[in-house]
Amino acid sequence: MKESVLFTPGRIGPLTLRNRTIRAAAFEGMCDGNSPTDMLYEYHRSVAAGGIGMTTLAYASVTRNGLSFPHQLWLRPEIVPGLRRITDAIHREGAAAGIQIGHCGNMSHRAICGCTPISASSGFNIYSPTLVRGMRTSEIADVARAFGTAVNLAREAGFDSVEVHAGHGYLISQFLSPYTNRRKDEYGGTLENRMRFMDMCLGEALTAARDDMAVVVKTNMRDGFRGGLDLDECLEVARRIERNGAHALVLSGGFVSRAPMYVMRGSMPLRSMTYYMKQLWLKAGVRAVGRWMIPDEPFREAYFLDDALRFREALKLPLVYVGGLVSRTKIDEVLGRGFEFVAMARALIREPDFGRGTLRLRPHELLHRPDVLARNGLLPQRAGPAALSETRNRTKNEAAMSSSERTDRATALITGASSGIGYQYARQLAARGYDLLIVSNDAEGIANSAAEIRKQYGVRVTPLYRDLSAENAAEDLYRYCEDEQLDVEVLVNNAGVFFFDDLARVDSRRIELMLRLHVRTTTLLCHYFGRSMQARGRGYILNMSSMSAWMPFPGISVYAATKSYLRTLSLAIRNELYDRGVRVTAVCPGAVATGLYNLSERYQRLALRLGIMMTPERLARKGLRALFSGRRRTVPGFVNRVFVPLTGLIPGPIVRLIKRKAKFYRYGR
Repeated sequence: MKESVLFTPGRIGPLTLRNRTIRAAAFEGMCDGNSPTDMLYEYHRSVAAGGIGMTTLAYASVTRNGLSFPHQLWLRPEIVPGLRRITDAIHREGAAAGIQIGHCGNMSHRAICGCTPISASSGFNIYSPTLVRGMRTSEIADVARAFGTAVNLAREAGFDSVEVHAGHGYLISQFLSPYTNRRKDEYGGTLENRMRFMDMCLGEALTAARDDMAVVVKTNMRDGFRGGLDLDECLEVARRIERNGAHALVLSGGFVSRAPMYVMRGSMPLRSMTYYMKQLWLKAGVRAVGRWMIPDEPFREAYFLDDALRFREALKLPLVYVGGLVSRTKIDEVLGRGFEFVAMARALIREPDFGRGTLRLRPHELLHRPDVLARNGLLPQRAGPAALSETRNRTKNEAAMSSSERTDRATALITGASSGIGYQYARQLAARGYDLLIVSNDAEGIANSAAEIRKQYGVRVTPLYRDLSAENAAEDLYRYCEDEQLDVEVLVNNAGVFFFDDLARVDSRRIELMLRLHVRTTTLLCHYFGRSMQARGRGYILNMSSMSAWMPFPGISVYAATKSYLRTLSLAIRNELYDRGVRVTAVCPGAVATGLYNLSERYQRLALRLGIMMTPERLARKGLRALFSGRRRTVPGFVNRVFVPLTGLIPGPIVRLIKRKAKFYRYGR
């Protein structure tokens, strides 16, 4: 095996880094009054002390009208001494200091930037939301010169490198993308024209950098949506950046105002995002339609790698890979495939001392850990209730855990995973980087599912044939995990059965089967694995309840009762385990498009369009989002959430009338 170059020196133009690691330029939100703070100082000092090659402050606007948030840096002479204090601290720890410079363009608001936001073209930006003014030709040169001024200020502040932000839908990217550039002059139309503004900004930055500062450029490999830049056009942009003389490229993708999760991957944190929104109408609107406006993007390790390899083949200058690096194995793979540097942000929030050890964080923790963000000062000072609670309840055990006590990847245990909902839970947990133990009483189905997931995601998948309705099923499964030394961090209790018939008519054996599977086995699995999670100070338990937990209707009496039990059990043990770092969520879906209801394909499609049903994939995505965001219960689907409170209002005589008249009540007879 080729020896890793991770902890060997690497050069970016005139700058030599002590190793190949870079703290990626990701906005910290630590700049009250658009100036550096003690919090910003301490964060970057701690990252430098952890052994990183270079830590990058972000995002620093080159002008006031380039600010997108109130707590961002605005590069100006009066903040230079505060920045010098930070760079001196970084240098004392042996790391290089970088700063990302840019202009947000249309992603601002008059209340923040003091004027109507500017962009390549006029329009309306729902991100803020606000009207946007297209830049006049006479303004373009002034904004470009501001990039050169920013580089001079960065040198005065002691920075070794500047990163020009030309991606993610910020101003330079707004000129490059046909989605935001509808100009008819020399700065619009063809790609050659759309690159003209970028050329001017880079020219000013490179001239100001002279021969003693490194100039890095962040650029997109794709905009991430139809109508934006595709890979071939982004390759041309990258070639132009190389010809302009940039010292290195950071390869990224996505448009913050159009496809933000393409940049970061995972689920859009709507609850956290709307908590900080001041406008009530905007808060309500985003909560109502945000899922449709901002689609989720599945997480997988090194999610940009396939595209980045195309750029590696086409370019000669040093490339910095960023995006989904959560294990040392994948980092070494990336470096082994020709990339000179790796950049991380979220990973270093949890592991600021990565430069002195190995990365141990699991992917889902990068996406859903407000406690980690708060502990490192990366939440706004007005932290929401969930974040504050997480911070207060953080256990000391996990913080004190040594590297030898942690594994690179934890295991997720999913019951009833041979098909349908359980299979989708398994797939999406594999996409988050978990090894899997999938359990079912369908030996052939579980083996096929394991092979498919293993091939697609490259994780370890162990199929296990078990009849979970057996008397000792829970204990046997727990002992198996102990014997195999599996660190079960996520338990998904999905296995279940369904029948539709009157209690007095149904075969008693079917009742016993349902009670053992839904009540006995699930309860004991929560008992055994909850105890282990509590001892470790971390863990997640998802119990599949049902919307029927609120529906004591004829024909589903036993099913509804067991699902009501699971809902109540989940809420109770959540309160028992919460302070020990264990999260418990009850998922209560309505109808799911599986073979359970024997619907024709036509009626199933209609039910999906009307929102009466949802696909297993969508349900699993919503269930895991609720679990990792710490919600106690979720009823997925707008129609279902509306229907649940109405079920208790249906009079008994109407229920009995429906039973007498409806044909579907003969289902079980």
